Amino acid sequence: MPENNQNVALSAPQDIKAEQAVLGSILLSTDPTDLLAQVSSILTPGDFFRTAHQLIFQAMLSLDNEQRAIDVLTITDELEKENQVENVGGMAYLTELAASVPVAGNAMYYARIVKDKSLRRELIDTLQEGTQGSYTGAENVEELVADVSAKLDTINAGEKTTDFKDIAEVVNRSFEQIEANSGTDDQVTGLATGYPALDNLTTGFHGGEMIIVAARPAVGKTAFVLNIAQRVAVADPSLPVVIFSLEMPDTALVNRMLAAEGNINSQHMRTGTLDPEEWNSLAVAMGSLSKTKSLLMIRQGLR
Repeated sequence: MPENNQNVALSAPQDIKAEQAVLGSILLSTDPTDLLAQVSSILTPGDFFRTAHQLIFQAMLSLDNEQRAIDVLTITDELEKENQVENVGGMAYLTELAASVPVAGNAMYYARIVKDKSLRRELIDTLQEGTQGSYTGAENVEELVADVSAKLDTINAGEKTTDFKDIAEVVNRSFEQIEANSGTDDQVTGLATGYPALDNLTTGFHGGEMIIVAARPAVGKTAFVLNIAQRVAVADPSLPVVIFSLEMPDTALVNRMLAAEGNINSQHMRTGTLDPEEWNSLAVAMGSLSKTKSLLMIRQGLR
């Protein structure tokens, strides 16, 4: 008979050797401050599974904040302030960490392993909380889903780390971009909005930018943004365009876009009193928007 694994206890995701390798690499580094800065862009003390490693990493960060050297002696001194030396295994364990590193230059590789295990533990905790809440029914189901979703988003955000970049590399890429821009007579080097005056001021929208449209209520913000989305989508049907709405239903949004695309009186669309020419324009507008398969209207779950 197949073995029944339902009752087998699973241990929390962890990699103690990788944790030791991270800490040992910092101790062995010729520039521990620089390496700690790189590692801390990925890890926090809480990412370590073993409590001793959390305390050691926190001590390293405290030393760095105080601009003190990072070595076995200074870490021991920092831990003594909190009466934690024995809890990490004493100076003997700190010395052992330095000897446990397979390759000191692979610190970031080890750090990513530690982060991976940490995210997995967070994921397990979050899903278990959601499961428990589902069984007990103590919380409104919509609130429970929103809470679990928010925590999952936080975990997902924690997976995206910022790597340090050599300024020389960025300078070279900037020059390549400037050189590419010089090879065209078009003043719009980014994504054209369909509003020439705006495009001349901004040179279009560029990747990585966040553009905020702000104004008083009922002055046309939604119509303006929808017009940009519509023009961009129609100009390049293969380009993904996503619209998120917290207020208007999808049909109301599409009606606005159809009216703009077909140059149709929106009041006539609301009442259904379109003249023959407007019906023809509506059919053409529907065809144009239907080809933009990447254009999505999403409002569910965003309240």
